[in-house]
Amino acid sequence: MKKKKKKDLFKYVDLADSILVHIRPAEKGFCCAIIQDDESKLTPEQNRLINTIGRGMIEQAQNCPDEVFEAGRIGLAKDRRIN
Repeated sequence: MKKKKKKDLFKYVDLADSILVHIRPAEKGFCCAIIQDDESKLTPEQNRLINTIGRGMIEQAQNCPDEVFEAGRIGLAKDRRIN
């Protein structure tokens, strides 16, 4: 099976008017942040929706990292079966 290149994946993802949840390694595990473009054209309702979901993802990762890690392993396994 041919592996998709990273740039090919971005053809299917419109990052305009979105937030990005960044996760990176840190000295004691990992750290998370939400990045949002100041020029997005989201309505207040859309902004509240996606920021609440993103913050919930970060909260879950910080409070239950083992569960989130295991859910990630399961999700990656599903992705491999689909692709």
